Amino acid sequence: MKKRFVLPLVVLVVLGLVWAIWPSRAVGPKSSQPGSTPEAPPASPTSSKRPANQPSTGVTALPQPGSPAPVGVGQPEAEADKRYLDRITPVFQRSLTFHGVVLDERNVPVSGAKVHFSLMNNPSPSGSGTSGDAESEQDGRFVISGRGMGIFVEVSKKGFYRVPDLDGKRGSSGVFRNHENRGSTDVPIPTEAEPAVFILRKMGETEPLVHIAPRSILVPKDGTPTTIDLSTGQVVAATRGQLCVEVWTQNQGLNPNQGQHYDWRCRLTIAGGAIVERSGQFDFEAPESGYAVAAELEQPATAERWRPSMAKQFFVRLADNRYARINLEMIARGDHFIVLESFLNPKPGSRNLEFDPAKAINPKP
Repeated sequence: MKKRFVLPLVVLVVLGLVWAIWPSRAVGPKSSQPGSTPEAPPASPTSSKRPANQPSTGVTALPQPGSPAPVGVGQPEAEADKRYLDRITPVFQRSLTFHGVVLDERNVPVSGAKVHFSLMNNPSPSGSGTSGDAESEQDGRFVISGRGMGIFVEVSKKGFYRVPDLDGKRGSSGVFRNHENRGSTDVPIPTEAEPAVFILRKMGETEPLVHIAPRSILVPKDGTPTTIDLSTGQVVAATRGQLCVEVWTQNQGLNPNQGQHYDWRCRLTIAGGAIVERSGQFDFEAPESGYAVAAELEQPATAERWRPSMAKQFFVRLADNRYARINLEMIARGDHFIVLESFLNPKPGSRNLEFDPAKAINPKP
């Protein structure tokens, strides 16, 4: 009988102890079951409602319409770009009326000249402005109307050469600005009373010429002669060609790309003929006199502005009294070579070397 009462008593004592030491359950939201939505914790009575556009910790809130862009998400740059464009766009939209006139080298008006223009009216760095074409009238004049902070104009016509700017004189193109630059007007838009003058040079009477298009020809750098036939542009035996090229270079182990200089020299001679340097862009008639036996392109290692290449133009008189003009560039680095272009008048005695592509004679094979 006693054992019956002892076992239940022990169980009751153990249960009492467990109940006494078990931690109290904290008051809070009910546990959520899998797949259920947890209850939100009650708001702190001291907290205020967060604005909709203010990001919380770890969460970026999208800005509301009309609200300032949050820092660090790219919008400040976009806003700055927009403010910049808003400020400069009016400058690009300034109206302009451009007056110009096309003349030849003798100041005679050139009618029917093509006038290509490009207006600087796009403030976007990646965009291009409005472009178009006009044509000069009988008196050589033309007018361009549009909008922009400036304008680029160039003129051309078949049968005329385009002329570069030279000694401060405008040639066949120019840039003009429609705004104040550093406090003073820089190349202002020309007016009807004072139009911008553009120059074209009229092509003279031409004769059929044998044209050798620019080509590269390897040359030894130890003085071994290279002979070229100006009728074909090909390297030939010494007895068959007219132009002889000899090159001497002291560049053993030296590299111009590393600032190392060396002596080099290129000598040009004409078999049984003579050579003279050509100076003017529009000098198309070979001179009667002033020729020399040889011409040279050279650079001593001590030259103040040393360079491994040089280009010159020449008139040549051949042994059979034919004339030619050549454009030659010497490249004295690595494997040496020349770049040669020539124009040969096949008619003996004719010094006319003005070239018209429409009359070109194909080189002999």
